[in-house]
Amino acid sequence: MEGLKAKVRFVQRGFETIHQYGVLRAVPMALFEIFYETKFASKTTEMIPFDDMDIEEYFKQHGNIYIPCPYYFAHRAFKQLDVDYPASVFVDFGSGLGRMMFFASQFPFRRIIGVELSETLCARASDTLAKYYRRLGKRSPEWQIVQSDAARFPIPRDANVFYFTDPFDEEILGPVVTNIVDSTAEFKRPVSVVYVNPGHPDVFLRHGFDVLRSEVNRHGKGYMIFCR
Repeated sequence: MEGLKAKVRFVQRGFETIHQYGVLRAVPMALFEIFYETKFASKTTEMIPFDDMDIEEYFKQHGNIYIPCPYYFAHRAFKQLDVDYPASVFVDFGSGLGRMMFFASQFPFRRIIGVELSETLCARASDTLAKYYRRLGKRSPEWQIVQSDAARFPIPRDANVFYFTDPFDEEILGPVVTNIVDSTAEFKRPVSVVYVNPGHPDVFLRHGFDVLRSEVNRHGKGYMIFCR
């Protein structure tokens, strides 16, 4: 029965993808999904409803269910980033099952960090990422998944690339962006932000970020890159 439900959800997501992104974009998106899921064996394709996440009601009200970031957007966004990877630290807010941690591990970042509130998702992401590193004998980039309320996560002084897949609303995003800005004021450095399926881009604009790149359709699907 569960197998049938999974197949039904897969078909439903296929139709939703075509509706939201259009056929011309849905096809390459599907190809990217197949390529990277095969490469990483990360098992990050599933959507996870709030009922399956061990988080408090407040965060359910201000957060979004876990929907994996399309690899297609990650690929396009990373091509637009102009950063010194060996000197950079990557932070994914709302890292979920670790999909973007897998993706970022392809680049020579100094460190990659996932910030996720759900203890269950943290455990699953840590397990699959550790297996991936062991399978390939990878030692870098160094990685860490932190269980934390995003708004309370202390921004590392050397973190300069931040990633969001529309994980929460302004109630939480606002304090997170404020923390990033405060960190750059204390430890001077340029920062870049990749915001996929951006629900609240105005939060970054209000905090003095500039739009470096924007590819967002009429359904609000796509990505934006901010810099400051």
